[in-house]
Amino acid sequence: MTERSMYPKDDVMFSTLSDDANVWLHAANRSLLPEEADRVLSHVKAFRSTWRSHGRLVVSDAELIDDRLLVIAAEVPGGGLSGCGIDKSLHTLDAVALELNFAWVGGLDIVFRGADGKIQTASRSAFRGLSESGAVDGQTPVVDLAVSRLDELRRRGIEVPLASSWHSRLLSSASHQA
Repeated sequence: MTERSMYPKDDVMFSTLSDDANVWLHAANRSLLPEEADRVLSHVKAFRSTWRSHGRLVVSDAELIDDRLLVIAAEVPGGGLSGCGIDKSLHTLDAVALELNFAWVGGLDIVFRGADGKIQTASRSAFRGLSESGAVDGQTPVVDLAVSRLDELRRRGIEVPLASSWHSRLLSSASHQA
């Protein structure tokens, strides 16, 4: 696995947005069915067409990856995105999740790619248990939901090996060696 894994669209994410754009990664607590994934994207697209921050249009884009990971990038030309503008996007995401009967995982959960190649989530304690059992190791791809800028996402990618991620601090040094 490389440091730049899981890029959609030929390794160029959101090519119309600057490196300074804000980024939010959201992970669904389960795989979405194709019609649910379409509904999420159409809901987000409808929101994006009207998204404003202090009266200014928010330029944005969104990608749904592996029917679990929603990546939103946004910027306000000539200004910053307000807290109220960010809250509007979160309310939109919460509404579509409620409508489709799923949840967005919290920041305390670990999002990773399991040995079966599928995106999975686990609480921190459950992830420690997976490490202790050998089910995850230093090469296990993890997703950092705390990435906040597009330049970082472009540079590192969506997934990084556990050993080179902040997630490795959750494990004993012996359990995450490559």
